[in-house]
Amino acid sequence: MTVRVGNYAGMENVLALLRDSGLGEPQVITPQIYIGNMGTSLKSLTSAMSVFANQGVRRRPFLIERISDSEGR
Repeated sequence: MTVRVGNYAGMENVLALLRDSGLGEPQVITPQIYIGNMGTSLKSLTSAMSVFANQGVRRRPFLIERISDSEGR
């Protein structure tokens, strides 16, 4: 069903959505893109998925290096 929806929307529209979401251009353009097989980095995927938790606003991902309490532990 997902591939049918992708075919209905058209490859150019799907590629435009990928660009707008920050996932970039896939290296190989095939219908596999419709099911999410596009080979992206974890950083760009995290950034793209941040729109769901932030009411449609895309956020830049960051790394939490350390968590400490008030005493520095």
